[in-house]
Amino acid sequence: MKVLKGMGLVGLLMLIFFLDDWRWWSWERNDLSVEVVGSWELGSVSVELNPWHLIVRDRDGDIVLKNVRGERFVDINPQQVRLTEHRGMISSEVDLAWSSCEQVVQSVLDNDERLIVSGHLDCGDQLFPYNLTIQAHSDQQLSFELAQPASAGATPDALLSLMIEMQKDEAAIGFGAQFSRLNMRGLLLPIIVSEQGIGRGREPLTSMVDWAAGAGGKWHSSYAPVPWFFSSQGRAFWLKNSEPSWFDFRSSDRVIISAATHALTVKVYLADTPKQFIAQFTADTGRMSAPPSWVDSGLIVGVQGGREAWPKVERLRDAGVPLAAVWLQDWVGQRQTSFGQQLWWNWSLDQAHYPNWQQQVDRLADEDIRVLGYLNPFVVESPRLEVNDDIWHKLSAIDAFVEDESGVPVSFPNSSFSANLVDLFQPEVSEVFQQELVSEVADLGWSGWMADFAEAYPGGDSQHGHAAHNRYPVLWSQFNQSLAEQLELDDSLVWHRSAFTGSAASGSVFWLGDQLVDWDEHDGIKSAVTGLLSASLSGMAVNHSDIGGYTTIEHSAISIHRSSELLQRWLELNAFGLIFRSHEGNLPDLNVQVYDEAAITATRAMTQLFTMLAPYRRELYREMERTGIPPVRHPLVEFPTVSRFWGLRYQQFFLGSDLLIVPVLDEGVDEVVVIVPPGEWRHWWTGDIYSGSVDGEVVKVPAPLGQPAAFTRVGGALD
Repeated sequence: MKVLKGMGLVGLLMLIFFLDDWRWWSWERNDLSVEVVGSWELGSVSVELNPWHLIVRDRDGDIVLKNVRGERFVDINPQQVRLTEHRGMISSEVDLAWSSCEQVVQSVLDNDERLIVSGHLDCGDQLFPYNLTIQAHSDQQLSFELAQPASAGATPDALLSLMIEMQKDEAAIGFGAQFSRLNMRGLLLPIIVSEQGIGRGREPLTSMVDWAAGAGGKWHSSYAPVPWFFSSQGRAFWLKNSEPSWFDFRSSDRVIISAATHALTVKVYLADTPKQFIAQFTADTGRMSAPPSWVDSGLIVGVQGGREAWPKVERLRDAGVPLAAVWLQDWVGQRQTSFGQQLWWNWSLDQAHYPNWQQQVDRLADEDIRVLGYLNPFVVESPRLEVNDDIWHKLSAIDAFVEDESGVPVSFPNSSFSANLVDLFQPEVSEVFQQELVSEVADLGWSGWMADFAEAYPGGDSQHGHAAHNRYPVLWSQFNQSLAEQLELDDSLVWHRSAFTGSAASGSVFWLGDQLVDWDEHDGIKSAVTGLLSASLSGMAVNHSDIGGYTTIEHSAISIHRSSELLQRWLELNAFGLIFRSHEGNLPDLNVQVYDEAAITATRAMTQLFTMLAPYRRELYREMERTGIPPVRHPLVEFPTVSRFWGLRYQQFFLGSDLLIVPVLDEGVDEVVVIVPPGEWRHWWTGDIYSGSVDGEVVKVPAPLGQPAAFTRVGGALD
């Protein structure tokens, strides 16, 4: 204290400044050595290098990107990243630890169009050269490519990483279909296409499924991840790589973006609103097209059972339920497995199961009701003599199946049977497979199909590299688009669950996969809404869930069956969506169905509500095709300045700008908490007006069965 008293005010201030300015050198990590300092103009942005930072500023001089002070902004971690597949679940073996190397910046090459920052990572016993190329594409877009110079000899297997500073309260939202979280800050998120699993963190179910089949899933398991996010600070990031990647938000002051690749490329978007981010991103990656208009005309009812399917359809028609299509996924016949009722994947009509197929299809066509089928990229060799087995044998004869490292076709287990996966990376194989499918289904009267699976392609194979795993769903989407063209189906509906960057450009519709038939936030109805909204923020603008969910559990330790209440609430939820399609589930007899007496009145009412919204949806589709803005929107898309909305996951959403929906997602609940946005909003059922303040107004609103809470904007398109 005597020292401080003797310093005086000026001396004390100088000491504080010194400690604040140099504390990073003394007490904090410092693994960045900059031998070249300066500032460079790159289009409308400027790049600055000093002893502590790489800084990028926009045209106004505001910082849009920098590293954490004194810490290196790139990493090269030599290792062989391995992906392991088990029943479609993908796990990775990777060391994501930030290595103990020092980054040295040795030179900066400015060639007007791009800036190349070069140097090496000094890891003591080894040096790893790198080039970081910075390029400005416009006032609002720039990119960073981290690569190992070819002249220096790239490390055969390595994890490349780029570190970017983030504000403590900066949100990170997007990442494709994410079912458990919306804002990923504080988490480590892998971007690897995978079956989602059963439970996904719900206990004890997840542990039970893991113990029995290794398929419980993780909170981040997703059929359709996308390496993209936007933040609440006016910037968005797209990792252009298809290789397995990781976004590490576990430290409060940064994100580390890593990929198993020789060249990592991140595109950065600058904008003021989520709508602007989505428009930029979808302009680069492709925008979805509107589904055919007949989809708006009613329920797409999923039924199974061969002869038993038709009476279910009759029940709905007799009750006055508008039907757009009948979806018959078991056209190939059924097999009873350990998981329930599943299908024969030999892609040939089972005429014993559906003996009067054509007669029934013609009858439905007379009433303008479509018929839909089911396909996936697996093929089985069927022991049944009554069906055509030619596809498997023809494909096997040309080595069309995915092989292991020794050249043996991989047998992929699924519940209690196995199948082979068609290698779509071979163009000649795709062509043969497509020709065989055309010959099988051309005369079945289909107007589309579910394009299932595509998550199981092995990762890191020597022929196609690490990127092949995440690219396979894109090929599967393109394959189905081409198949529809070969079948001359101009107004077909094909829906996929697996996806990656680029799938949106060729997939007409997505669906959210297999949720539990319950209220759960990990894997039930709540997770379906979370997945719907995160996917819509990531370019997958036309998406939906199975009405009622899919995965049904019947076990001595745990039973999960679909109740009438759950089914009715799911009908209400999807009535305000884009595709109104039901599923019986894997154990239909244990679930309440849309055609059952307990639910058929609700089915009719919600189908009528869905069809009534058709003109409004078509306007939203036109906006989507023009701008990429999804019809179904998280509240932050419409009101990014309402801070409350950034913390929501599944609680409420918009259909367009003028319709707010607050679904009931809990059992036994007949009222909801609503954050009323700024402006005036008219209650759908009562006509009462609710007003929202600048940051939203919290109110409770009744929501009995049959009257889900919904509000139209006063003066809007639906008012």
